[in-house]
Amino acid sequence: MAAPETDSDYDPYIWHDDTIYGMRFHKPDLAAPDMTSPNLCADDWVSLFTLDIDHIVAWVCAGENVRFRVAPADLIFRDVCDLEMAVDWGDSNGQIGLHEPSIDHIAREPVAVPDGRPPLFQWRIALNHPADGTIGFRARGFDLKLRRAPVLRDEQRSIRTAER
Repeated sequence: MAAPETDSDYDPYIWHDDTIYGMRFHKPDLAAPDMTSPNLCADDWVSLFTLDIDHIVAWVCAGENVRFRVAPADLIFRDVCDLEMAVDWGDSNGQIGLHEPSIDHIAREPVAVPDGRPPLFQWRIALNHPADGTIGFRARGFDLKLRRAPVLRDEQRSIRTAER
């Protein structure tokens, strides 16, 4: 299975079990035309929401064993607005430390827009962990940029945290 690169490759479960290491909120680099919004005006604020993830490019099954082709990646959503996060690790009374969230699936539904405007979607990232965690927002689309070639691993991580 190839890594999705743009909106035309959308599948809600292509990111299943991908680990999230960080989030970034930023404006597009005007020198990078592939990330410049079709809505961009000279004085317009256009936002990107980037997730730093380990993307599982392929699940490799051999008998009862499963290995993973994994690559560090940036999952970038364009023209983001109306962000909502509900991520609760619970109250362990100080007994359980945090660890990285992981994605169950990413759903999207079209949102009605005035004629002549580019399509807009309601996105909902459902998390495996913490249980019932969600990240929701509206955005025009996404891009997935692998930062390295995928490596075959026994675990669903591409590199050590210290190498990120």
